Amino acid sequence: LLRLEPFQDPERVMPYVGIAIPLALTVAIGSIQIRAMASNAGDEFNLCWTMAGDGIATIIASFFGSPWGMTVFIGHGAFKAMGAQVGYSFMTGIAFIIVCFSGLSSLVLSIFPAEVLNPIILYVGLVVCVEALEITPPRHWP
Repeated sequence: LLRLEPFQDPERVMPYVGIAIPLALTVAIGSIQIRAMASNAGDEFNLCWTMAGDGIATIIASFFGSPWGMTVFIGHGAFKAMGAQVGYSFMTGIAFIIVCFSGLSSLVLSIFPAEVLNPIILYVGLVVCVEALEITPPRHWP
């Protein structure tokens, strides 16, 4: 049921460590940053529980073949400004499950090529960076 062969042959694992460790650090730092954004919006969440939830979600996702680490949802301040509450996150999760397990993601990608969707991801990344600068004291800016 649980395969431990990679741990018995470290030479097979070592080529991937250079990818795995930076990716794990990116996810961890992202969770810390998003928690700080939520705090900036007036909502305090326990960082230990947040990161434990990320870890558990990542483990569950790995059972389904996902190589990516899970992290909390970005844009807390924007969602709060729109009046979204816990139901919004729950319904977003349900929507993702329906899209991913039904094959609708292939339909969406056949209608909208990745080149059309990439600017949206770029915009979200820029918004996250702006929010990070807003909560960072100017003495820490480069």
